[in-house]
Amino acid sequence: MAKVNKKLIILMILVSTIFFVAFGSVFGSLYNNPLNDLAGETGDIPTLDDFDFPTPTNNMYWDETDEIMTLIDYYSNLAEGSTELPEDVWQGTGTLNDPFLISSAKDLVWLGVICNGGTANIQTIYFANKYFKQTCNIDLSEFWWEPIGGYNTIVKLSSGSTTTLQHRVTGTYDGNGYEISGVYTNSNERTCTHLFKGANATYTTTGFQKRSVGLFGSKSGKEICNLGIVNSYIKGADYASANYVGAISGYQGTIKNCYSNASVVGRYYVGGLVGYRPTLNSKSNCSFFGDVIGLGVYTGGIAGEINTAAYDCYNSGTIRSYKNNAGGITGLSTAGIYRCYNTGNVTGVNNVGGITAYTGTTAKTINSCYNTGVIKGSGNYVGGISGYGYSNLSNCYNKGVVEGVV
Repeated sequence: MAKVNKKLIILMILVSTIFFVAFGSVFGSLYNNPLNDLAGETGDIPTLDDFDFPTPTNNMYWDETDEIMTLIDYYSNLAEGSTELPEDVWQGTGTLNDPFLISSAKDLVWLGVICNGGTANIQTIYFANKYFKQTCNIDLSEFWWEPIGGYNTIVKLSSGSTTTLQHRVTGTYDGNGYEISGVYTNSNERTCTHLFKGANATYTTTGFQKRSVGLFGSKSGKEICNLGIVNSYIKGADYASANYVGAISGYQGTIKNCYSNASVVGRYYVGGLVGYRPTLNSKSNCSFFGDVIGLGVYTGGIAGEINTAAYDCYNSGTIRSYKNNAGGITGLSTAGIYRCYNTGNVTGVNNVGGITAYTGTTAKTINSCYNTGVIKGSGNYVGGISGYGYSNLSNCYNKGVVEGVV
């Protein structure tokens, strides 16, 4: 009888029609979430401090070393509104044909120093339409990493007026086929109140402070491409409004030809590559094969949430959530998903899916996708392709075991 039910379910998934995806298939009763072992016998949701991640070789942040402090002091004391970069920051001029070259950990730190501080509108003046190219594998494991960008600051100038600066890299970062390893973040230990204070300005942080965590805290504008983040440990902040955690970017970014095997832990909007709303265009060719743990809602192998059509992604990592909306590709999709697949195991409570956990109340297209991973939920709405929501499925199939309760 069980074999007949499985065939019927696969046949239904292959039919291209709009229908409400409520429950993929049942192969067992109530599933005990394996993450309960981490939380103790009661099964309580842990805090991020309960996850014992490795620490860097030198238990310091990169901006606490004498060498980097010298750079910070120099940069922070530039005249207000300066449009000039300090000389000899990177080789190159930042154009498509002569990009800024990132050839060492120090070069990458410089990008963080300039993006995270200063008195000018960083993303508009320094990084708009600029190009960066990595020239070798880079190891960051010596220090705690401070994400590049990811928050706003309100700056009070010497004139008494105030202005809001957005700290994001808006240019193109080309990994050039190389990797960055040893990215250790621990936002529970850092408040971001160390922002670099210029001689003529007083800073007050607001907006995304301590919320967007990854190699880049936030990335807008052009793309991040041809980059791998490996052997890295990304931990977000553990408080009610702590959002947006991913290995490459916590908040947004156009991602192409990127991959990661990082361990990523956060509360809301936690993704293997990007926490919140990446752009994954046709032939994005992005993949994740690490471990993602979400303490709150919206956890996915590629992204916590997508709101534009996602193409050509796959996940083989382990995706685990203590709450609702866990998916092999994304925890929440408000746009279509095409040519994506999942082979990793996905665990959650309600709304658990091999491709997407939740698609909302208007039909979303899911085309040419499949799942072979084990999909388990301790609550309702568990499916091989989609957990909950309206979907237009075509040319999709599930071969993975699906467990949940009705």
